[in-house]
Amino acid sequence: MKGFIFSRMKYQNRLLVAVLLLSFKQVNSQVVRDTVISLYFPTGAYELDSLHTKQLAWLASSDHSVKQITGYADHRGSTSSNQRLSQKRAEAVARLLASGKKGLTVMPESKGETGTQLAELWKNRRVDIVAAMSASTPSTAATIRSLELDNIYFVPDSAVITPKSLPFIKELAQTLKNYQDEHFEIIGHANCQETLEPSKIKIFYRLSEQRAKLIYQLLLQHGIPAEKMSYKGIANTQPAIETPQNVAEKKMNMRVQILITKGS
Repeated sequence: MKGFIFSRMKYQNRLLVAVLLLSFKQVNSQVVRDTVISLYFPTGAYELDSLHTKQLAWLASSDHSVKQITGYADHRGSTSSNQRLSQKRAEAVARLLASGKKGLTVMPESKGETGTQLAELWKNRRVDIVAAMSASTPSTAATIRSLELDNIYFVPDSAVITPKSLPFIKELAQTLKNYQDEHFEIIGHANCQETLEPSKIKIFYRLSEQRAKLIYQLLLQHGIPAEKMSYKGIANTQPAIETPQNVAEKKMNMRVQILITKGS
């Protein structure tokens, strides 16, 4: 179909947060990927907010096995209070994961303010989750297409598509109507290369979700049933261009893609 590039989707397991560590090892001739996911907290807080809940819900429903949950704190306050605070953070994460992931037996750990203290204090107020998934583990839904919407562009810092993009929405809808039993997951992206505090990161998750929602609403208007679609935003966690050098490359990160899946 003119205007769109279809590419084979490589299986990916990226969460709604920055992946700080990715390592591979051989176990019984199967590749196992360890992923460290970090959740950040405001000063003195250990309660989970809506963004934490969304991030952990993904992990709880995935095929990942949780291997370790470790809480940390920055150096402000007494050593003993920071130890207790980091323990509460780890326990809060463990409780939420246990509620959605049967058989979770990992005991949360706490390291308080010990270890390397980073210059940016907010990075020390976190919980690290180590999770792994065997590459041979079957998924409940097979991704059969990753549809990159190369001709649909957004106005910077907004969920508004450019006027030149509108004709391609109809073309996209016609393409999707060729799939009878499949589901369409609409994923919004945002362009940002900075390391941001949690409060600012939320802005980009919200923006990317609004972009995905706009495409969802436009497809509804063009006859795609609501029950065949879902949408979400993943901020800048999966950029098309890691370090864009110009406006054109930045536009490539301000995008929406559609995963076409079929249950197994």
